[in-house]
Parts: sequence; structure tokens; C-alpha cells
Amino acid sequence: MLLLTTTDPGHIGFRLEPDDVVALSFLVGAFCIALVAWTNWWLDHLWQPAILAVDILVFIALPSLIEPAFSGFRIASLTTATFIILSVSIRWDWKSAAQVAIALNLLNLLLSTLQPVSTFLPVRLAIDESPQHEYVRNLFYFLLISLLVVWLGRRITALRSARFQPASGLSAEKLLELGLQFLADGIGARTGAFCWQRRDRSACTLVTTGALPRSIDGAEIECGLDEEDIAVAWLFDVEHRRALELTKQGKVVAARLREDPPAAMMRQGAHEGVDIPIAGASGQGRIVLSDLRAPSADMLTFLSTAVSEVVVALDRQQASLLSREKALARIRQTLARDLHDSVAQTLAGMRFWLRSLRGRPLSRAELDLELARIDEVLSEESRALRAVIDRLRDDAEPLRGADSLHVLLETLAAKWRIKVRPAPGFDTLDDAPALDFEVRQIIREAVSNAVRHGGADLVEVSLERRKRGIRLELRDNGQGFDSGTQRPRMIAQRVADLGGSMTIHSSSAGTHIEVELPSD
Repeated sequence: MLLLTTTDPGHIGFRLEPDDVVALSFLVGAFCIALVAWTNWWLDHLWQPAILAVDILVFIALPSLIEPAFSGFRIASLTTATFIILSVSIRWDWKSAAQVAIALNLLNLLLSTLQPVSTFLPVRLAIDESPQHEYVRNLFYFLLISLLVVWLGRRITALRSARFQPASGLSAEKLLELGLQFLADGIGARTGAFCWQRRDRSACTLVTTGALPRSIDGAEIECGLDEEDIAVAWLFDVEHRRALELTKQGKVVAARLREDPPAAMMRQGAHEGVDIPIAGASGQGRIVLSDLRAPSADMLTFLSTAVSEVVVALDRQQASLLSREKALARIRQTLARDLHDSVAQTLAGMRFWLRSLRGRPLSRAELDLELARIDEVLSEESRALRAVIDRLRDDAEPLRGADSLHVLLETLAAKWRIKVRPAPGFDTLDDAPALDFEVRQIIREAVSNAVRHGGADLVEVSLERRKRGIRLELRDNGQGFDSGTQRPRMIAQRVADLGGSMTIHSSSAGTHIEVELPSD
């Protein structure tokens, strides 16, 4: 506008012509309004519709009435129309921008029909512009509109591409600190507080940034939110009791400042700032940012996206924590099961063996032989226990080899003083160490149950490879158990964890266990 008033080829320099009066009046008014908007976000929000109407009137309507069709003002009108539409899109939404675009098109159509009438207006200036000046002016306007579009495009990208991507493995408090700093940096806040309460805890975790005017004690703050508070943010002014509220529908409206107890506690000493109640799957809380560099309603638009990023990170961190806790619980169950199937069963077998020696008259040579066999079995079980430990450490493979399962059957036979024999076609699983370990533990538990609970003295073990896994069968000649009796718990848990299935047939003639395990 200033360029038009000083470089118009009809009168180089400044003259008090009607178009100069329009241009300079608008420049002075726009400068004053900019100062007010910079210092008072409340008036900036309330004056937006009126300022939009003035912009349209000055830049679109008046130049069309007081300037010729070939005047540079027409290009300025096009530039300003683009600027207005993009500004409305940023400040409000695309629907409002579409309404403004329709209004501008209707206004342009109306002014085009009135153009012949404007010839008789006393303020109309018919200026004979030279092609050279018109060419230079057109270049300038196209450059100006390019800069405006690039600047606005960058701003739109910045608003919509805010990403909070913290490193994995952070503590909850550290994640809250990074989230608070992310939001503070995004809107230029020097001071902030973030109160977060997990849904499975009653205590509130509080983190702060900057120098708070007053200390805030997280233990005194209740982070409970009403349903109407969720997904709503405020730009508040405590002194004047007013605020701009971002509603659930994405609209920014003027409202009286709410003073519910959690908000009042969080706003201690912050006379002006942003208040954001937040809620996610893992918890809820409140964020207050104050000491803002340039407060405006645009901050609420940014925060509506940025806060979601922080909440998603908190939910993801909580989900990861729950996954780790579940994994640890599973490890504890596996450890307990492996110790039961190895150490506990070995001790039970040794006790059973020693009891069998108590009532037998043995010579010194026979006793030495029995003790040597017990020593051999304990040595074998010690190696099996080391295999369990190595498996838990994950730095060594479990016991394996072409004859490892055969050795196991011999050891179990000696320990329980029964016959444990492999069925014809017994597979040793020498190329599947993970299944080899699990199968050995199942066999240990099944043999122990057959002797201790069924009184069996013979167990036959069948192991064969199938297309999609393996099939393990154990038959004993014990007395069986009632159909209402609970199935072997340790074996059932292990089979379920491996994604397999188990079937038990029991009668007075013995028990038949069928286990199928997938190879993947």
C-alpha cells in the first residue's frame, strides 16, 4: 500500500489524492490494530470479524470502484484476497475459509456489474499508466504474494507437523519433563507446570519448567477432570477474569474464566497463560503454561495437536511398562516351573530313592553301589540344572545332542526306581534345542506324577516329528486318577505357553497323556 502511494506513475511522490488518503488511512489504522493485537489477545480475538470486513472493504471493494481496470490496485486486491483466505484458514478452519472465499467471489461479481457506474463517481481516478511501470509493479506483486504464500504455508506446516518423539525407555517423570518442555517451546512459554495422575494410582506426579512465581505441591492437587473439561484449553487472564476457550468442536470462543479447584491450584501465581486439561488411556492431568512471549488464540490451535502427541507418548510409555511387567511375570512363572520340573522333582526323587533303601538289608558293597548310583544321578541332575540356568541367561543353548533324551530317560528310571523306556521310532530332536528343553521338562513332570500319584513302575515315552510340530505321548501302568481330578498343572501351563494342546486319558489301567507342540 505504501509503495502504491509513492510510486504511482500518475503522480510520483506523495499527494493528497483520494486513493492516497485511503491507502495512508488504512496503513495507520492497520499499524495501530497490530499494536493492540500484539499486546491484547482478548481484543485481538473480539475484533477479528470487524478487521476482516475492513480488509475486504479497503483492499477489494474500494480499489474496484476508484481505480481503472488496468490499475495495479487490482493485483493488490488479488494478493490480499489470497492472504485473507489463508489467514482465515489458519485462524479458524477450512469451512470458514470457504465461506470467505464464496463471499469474495460474490463481491467481485457485484463490483463487476457496478463498474460502469463507477465511471461517474467523483473519486474515480483515470490514470494513464505506462506499460513499463505496470510491468515492474506486477513483478513486485507476484513476488509479494509468493512470499506470503510461502510464509503462511510454512506456518501451516509448523502447526500441523508438531511431533513429540521421545527416546524409548525413559522414566515417567523424565517423559513428563520432556513433554512439558515440548509444549512450552511450541508456544514460547518461559514457565510451566505439568500435573499427571495415572489411572492406577492416586498420587499426582508434578514437573515444572522455568521459575514458578509460587511453589506448587503436587500432593495437594487433584487431577480429576469433569467430562466437559476433556479436550478443552483456555488462554486465561486472571486479573480481568476472562479467557478464550477452545471447544471440543475446534472453535475458539470468548468466555469467563473458570476457577475449578484443580485449575485454581495449578494457576497459582500465573496471571496470564494457557490452561490445558488432558486425558488419555493411561491417566489424566493438567498443564499450565505462563510467561508467554506473544499470547494469541493461535496457541490454542497448536496445543490441540501438540497435546495429543504428548498424551500418545504417555499412553505408549504406560503400555510398554505394562508389557514389561507382563513379561517379567511370565519369566517368573517360567522360572518357577523350570525349577519345579528340575530341582524340586530331583529332590523328591532322591527322597523316594533313599526311603526305598531304608527297609532293605544291604551289604557294604551293595550300599556303596547304591550310593554311587545316587551320586551319578545327582551329577546328571546338576548338569540339567545348569542347562536351565544357561537358558535363563540366554547366552547358551540348553542341553542338546543326539542322545540327550535317551540319557534323560535312563536318569529318570534310576532316580524313581522304575522302568522308563522309549517307544519305537523315538525322535531325539537334535535339531530343535528349544523344543528339546521343553519336552524334557514335560517328561520329567509326567514321570514324577506317574510314580508319586499313580504308583506306576513303567512309563513308555513316544516322541515323533509331525509336519507342523511334534507329538509326545506318555503311557504308564499306574492306577490313574478320577476324571474330576485337576489335570497336571505344570504340564498344562507349559503346553499352553508353547501354543500346544494336551489330552489326558486315565483309567485304573494307567494314564495316557498326548501332547502336541507347534514347531514355530
